[in-house]
Amino acid sequence: MATKVEMAKKLSCEVVIVECDAKKIVEMANENFENVSVLGMLTNNLRRAEKKL
Repeated sequence: MATKVEMAKKLSCEVVIVECDAKKIVEMANENFENVSVLGMLTNNLRRAEKKL
């Protein structure tokens, strides 16, 4: 699985800003297990978007 930074590169994003509160979401999205918390819903959305690329 590509990291979210690699995904941004594929989308030709020149600038990516990760805010401190979003850092945990990015870390969770890069992990290989399913998270059933509220934050897990956000990470699942990131993973689905990545698969569409």
